[in-house]
Amino acid sequence: MSETDLVVAKMAALLEAEAKGEKQEEKDAGAMDSIDLTPEELEEAFRSAKEEENK
Repeated sequence: MSETDLVVAKMAALLEAEAKGEKQEEKDAGAMDSIDLTPEELEEAFRSAKEEENK
């Protein structure tokens, strides 16, 4: 997974959280938490966001 893919996965995870109606403070906290995700967790978040996008 390239660095670009990791950035896209982080953004996808944030957009997914926003779509679920999280409050701004929770999104900010989530953005900080996503920095600590393992590459595997980021890849799963990216895959999940892509699946949601394709629905």
